[in-house]
Amino acid sequence: MSKSATDFFKLRLPKGNQMNIRHRAGENEINVILAVIMLTFTFFLFAPLELYIANKDALWFSVNMFWWMPVVTFFLASFVLLIFGKIVYKLFETNGIQIYTLFVFAIGICIWIQGNFLNAVRGGLTGAEFNIYDIKKEIIIDLCVWGVVFAGLFMLNAKYKNKLHKIVKYVSILILGMQLLTLIYLNIIYMRDTDFRYKQTEFISKEGLYEFGSDGNVIVFVLDMFDDDYFKDILKESPEIKNKLEGFTYFNNYTGLYSTTEYSLTSMLTGQVFKNEKPHNIWVEDCAKDKIYIDELYENGYQIYIYTDIDNAIPNRIKEMQSNYVNAELKITNKKSFYICLYRLVACKYLPNIFKKFFYMNGNEFDGLGNKFFPSNKEFRDSIYNGVFSIKDNTKKYMFIHIFGAHFPYDIDEDGNYIKATYTEPVKHAKGILKVTIDYMEQLKKLGLYDNSAIIITADHGFASEGTLTSPVFLVKKMNAKKEFKINNVPASQKNFGATVLDIAGIESYSVYGTSDMDIKNDDNVERYFYQYNLREGFYDFEKEINNFDEGNIRLIEYAIPSQNNSAQNFCLTGNEYTVTGEVINHYDYCLTCQEERDWEYGTHYKPVRPHICTKDNPGYKYINKGFWRQFK
Repeated sequence: MSKSATDFFKLRLPKGNQMNIRHRAGENEINVILAVIMLTFTFFLFAPLELYIANKDALWFSVNMFWWMPVVTFFLASFVLLIFGKIVYKLFETNGIQIYTLFVFAIGICIWIQGNFLNAVRGGLTGAEFNIYDIKKEIIIDLCVWGVVFAGLFMLNAKYKNKLHKIVKYVSILILGMQLLTLIYLNIIYMRDTDFRYKQTEFISKEGLYEFGSDGNVIVFVLDMFDDDYFKDILKESPEIKNKLEGFTYFNNYTGLYSTTEYSLTSMLTGQVFKNEKPHNIWVEDCAKDKIYIDELYENGYQIYIYTDIDNAIPNRIKEMQSNYVNAELKITNKKSFYICLYRLVACKYLPNIFKKFFYMNGNEFDGLGNKFFPSNKEFRDSIYNGVFSIKDNTKKYMFIHIFGAHFPYDIDEDGNYIKATYTEPVKHAKGILKVTIDYMEQLKKLGLYDNSAIIITADHGFASEGTLTSPVFLVKKMNAKKEFKINNVPASQKNFGATVLDIAGIESYSVYGTSDMDIKNDDNVERYFYQYNLREGFYDFEKEINNFDEGNIRLIEYAIPSQNNSAQNFCLTGNEYTVTGEVINHYDYCLTCQEERDWEYGTHYKPVRPHICTKDNPGYKYINKGFWRQFK
């Protein structure tokens, strides 16, 4: 045994049989060092790197931005635990250090078992809802496992102390070795799939988000999932909100086009309606081959700022116009919050499931912690209340600002305060995010720019669930509008978005891009359509012929909406279905739901309808996730 090993705890060896005592003391020290390193390596170094590599496609940052955090934490945690062990030895000598070693070893073993075999929520970071009551069985199981490990080790220690300490040494080495090899393998895979030649990359930055043009602004707030029914309820409960919306017109008969974000944003940014004519990613680029409404803004002197994390909804040609689409180095700007999120993620997987209610992450917590834009409600709110707004001289700006808005999980209360995310009381959440948006507009008033700003408050879609038929909110303020808040019940539609933006900006050529909602009359008989789809059916990748959520298409079921109102009860099937390959078929011939003449489940508002269950004869059947429908059989 080396002198340095026994010197760590400054062992006071009594006279007589000193060699035997020195040998046991040396074993005790080796065991405590190995147990500590096994625990700290697993939790503080291996876990964060393993979790990152497993979820790297869902995270915006790269490992070279944060690798030093787990390395430093590993060394600090090891040092602290070893110093604590030294204190234990000084107080309780050999028996104390043996129990301390066994305790550390037990925690390390349990954490390793928990992370590899007992984690109740598996898969990538998807933003899915989590309910602690759904994993009662898993909670009981892993608490039993932890209890058995601790009880078993201490019982064995009482009976087979010498043999057990050999087990501690060799098991610690085994787990360390397995994890080290796994980490090397994962890093080889990561480096193989990552291009380290260039530090710079192209991304949508936060640049200009709190800076207004002195010569005019067109600002579009896209508050994700802000349902029109939410705003109707807000008006009933708090009619005084009208006083905060000076010059705005509320279109209470407005309809959207799609069920969820990506297709809706694509339509809003291109002014076109997608019907599965070709692969979606190709269609987006083809839309911009001809002149679109954003070109008109650009030619009229507007600088283009588009803020969203769905950058594949923006044609590449339009990205070149964006003042906030940059080629720069991605950076973590809030290292403290990033560090907390990193180990919160580790705790979520490696601690007992009963603690998940405290540590659970939906995948959005890292957003907004760097120089890349993310539609975080918290970041948007905090920047409004803590940031500094400014004016850019001799400039006109078009700002398209997409934030999480009224989307679940609900993390803004009705007063605009950030709260722990919930899945209840959507109207209060919507009221709170509306207040935050109004507070943003108050900055325009303070800077004297409210009058010469055209503003739209809308959403990409209404309440979202599988098969939902809903409509987004739509409020408009024309440039230099000073009248009181008013309500307009004309049959407006999201398909008119581009023309409406140009109209309220005062650009006379807007009619080239369609009908402005401002021009529609009450007695107009307007054709309005909604294209329903279910995300869980899966997307079709034309090249690989597999389900692919990012690049492929999903079947669209067409509804006609009467001019009288935008109530979902009045949405009427046209009979058209657009398959994933662009074929237009008779929906009724291929839909089990329609063939069985089931009653649609409308219930109270915010609730979805039944999904359309297709037959095996449907031309798109082989591309659809059949498991989605099992719950409805």
